[in-house]
Amino acid sequence: LKQSSLPPATLMQIWQLSDIDGTGIFDWAKFALAMALTFHARNGIAPPATRTPAILQLHHYFTRTVLLLLLLLHLLLLLLRVRLSN
Repeated sequence: LKQSSLPPATLMQIWQLSDIDGTGIFDWAKFALAMALTFHARNGIAPPATRTPAILQLHHYFTRTVLLLLLLLHLLLLLLRVRLSN
């Protein structure tokens, strides 16, 4: 986030919007949400003042996407293990 060259106040706002559950710890879905908000901010679209339904939907989408990718990776590793054992 710091490499975005956005003002610290904007970065803090992006962090707070992205930290959906308030843990202060980012998982992959929160990170993806923060990157999306950072991308928009760098292109002149300021982050909203509060967490909107659209942000929650985006976080939900990223969560599902990350879980799906992890599942696919797990399946690929299993297939590779089977292939190597034969």
